[in-house]
Amino acid sequence: MSLTSKSIRMVLEIKDPNIIFTQDAVIEEIRGAKALVFYAELKLQPEHCPACGLASKLVRYGFERTCVLMPSYSYRPTYMKLSRQRFRCDLCRTAYAITKYFEGFPLSVRQQVQTVSLDLNAGYINLVPRLFPNAKIVVDRFHIVQMVSTALNMVRIQVMKGLSKRSKEYRFMKREWKIFLKDFNEPEAIKPTYHTSIGYYETTVNLVANSLDLSPEFRAAYEVYQEIIGAVRKRDASTLAAALESYRSLGNRMDQSIKTLKKYKRQVINALRYEYSNVFLEGINGIIKKIKNTAYGYTNWNNFINRIFLERVWFRAKSSKAAA
Repeated sequence: MSLTSKSIRMVLEIKDPNIIFTQDAVIEEIRGAKALVFYAELKLQPEHCPACGLASKLVRYGFERTCVLMPSYSYRPTYMKLSRQRFRCDLCRTAYAITKYFEGFPLSVRQQVQTVSLDLNAGYINLVPRLFPNAKIVVDRFHIVQMVSTALNMVRIQVMKGLSKRSKEYRFMKREWKIFLKDFNEPEAIKPTYHTSIGYYETTVNLVANSLDLSPEFRAAYEVYQEIIGAVRKRDASTLAAALESYRSLGNRMDQSIKTLKKYKRQVINALRYEYSNVFLEGINGIIKKIKNTAYGYTNWNNFINRIFLERVWFRAKSSKAAA
């Protein structure tokens, strides 16, 4: 009889559908007696971290194995050895380390901090008032643009799924997707140019307009994207605030991005009022990620650091005179 059958679940009185049996039952010695043992796994992923409320930072963290006493339907005791998938929140581990580090400085020193620039991470934003009571939070402009551009890309892909892969709209949206992320005034509007994706001459603006006509929600998402990146580029806080307040739900990924921006509206507006930005740091992080991907990891920490320095040209070659 299959271990995954309904009858076995009824015998063991298991109601959780997420428990999956992994092998046949065996006879094992447990606590000095022969027992019937079932093996199962529970891999249900939580919707969000109970501490910070975020789901994007949850990662698998091994298994927790327990031996559970089950109802016995024979003269032998019955057990289930259950492997439960563990998860951890990278943010809350990180948050503990950050808190421990900055609390090493006297409160009087931390009270002198005037601004803190960071991304739209709820855990970090909520951590700042505790560590720096007088600091104003400035959301990095790079992350504002990144959030809405990612949302627009997802809306574009959603529209493409409803098109034939042979259609010119599909080919254009797939191959020349970066055009949708540019400022609306950048694409060519007068002179037709040859587009490899469709195989003929046409103005880029017309091709973009034809793609937007495929879905009113896509057009609305594109327009709010243009409003936001335009406001960020011009540092126009009033335009950004108006774009967020006038937004109406579209039933796609843009809703979540705008909801987050509206939730931290004050911190987002500060990004246009202050000069501070993490763009240099984000660039360095991007380079480090590329190094890790291409090198498949480093076993030696010093070699890894040296590679980063070489990529950034932070090493200076010694002259022959200095060597002499």
